[in-house]
Amino acid sequence: MRIEGVVLTVVDRTAFVLRDETDGIYVTVAGPIADVLQPGEWVVVEGVTGPGNFAPMVKAERMRRLGSRQLPPAMQTTITDLAGGGFDSKWVELEGIVRSCVNAHIGPTGFDEPSTATGTRQSERQNAFLTLAAGEVLLRVRVAATLNVAALVDARVRVRGVCFNEHNANRQFLRAALRVSGVEEIVVLEPPTPAPFALRRQRAGELLQFDPLGFTGHRVHVRGVVTRHQAGNALWIRDGDRGLRVVSSQAGEVVGVRDRTDAAISAIRHGIVHLT
Repeated sequence: MRIEGVVLTVVDRTAFVLRDETDGIYVTVAGPIADVLQPGEWVVVEGVTGPGNFAPMVKAERMRRLGSRQLPPAMQTTITDLAGGGFDSKWVELEGIVRSCVNAHIGPTGFDEPSTATGTRQSERQNAFLTLAAGEVLLRVRVAATLNVAALVDARVRVRGVCFNEHNANRQFLRAALRVSGVEEIVVLEPPTPAPFALRRQRAGELLQFDPLGFTGHRVHVRGVVTRHQAGNALWIRDGDRGLRVVSSQAGEVVGVRDRTDAAISAIRHGIVHLT
């Protein structure tokens, strides 16, 4: 078969997503392409189709580059829609609130590497992982760039990228994920609050009570005595006769359990006391 279209994203050294006038499809190649092929390039692929591990794909036998084209308009959708599972390899645009942002180095094997790693390709070094939220639905986003964490956490953003469906060994859908080619595909619609302590402090018993404005999905300011910390997972705080479990991926000791004020300051300073 022969297919001609624009490169939406380079997945890794031997795969990319191509979109023609009808849809997008996952394409694998025999040799490394990460250093030469870029989003926006127009290419012709000749190869064979296959069922893929989840959705149909193309195994390229020959590929020819014809120049560059402007990327097509993305399909307007929502995080909730992606959870339906029918968007594999589609070029989409959606909005959400950034719950977390982590910069990481991704080596040739696809695993995270320490920030001091050397010898990896530029396209493999610069990666960030976002978690976007729409209500209670979360979406994992991988961005081929190093991002400004402080400018994004708790911001409402519009993101454009390629949807991938994560699946199990039985070809069953687990969750959707998004791959974004660069920082230019992220637009901040509403910046985060610059000073979390400026937010009105809420008691544990006040959270999620009726509000005529609804629940915003943004951070809240809480305070309490830390009663337990499970590194890399969560911490628990006590506010009067109420307790809160606070999701946190932070490793190492966060705070002690003796001083209520110090616990609040440290927690807010590390950006971890917000409900997720």
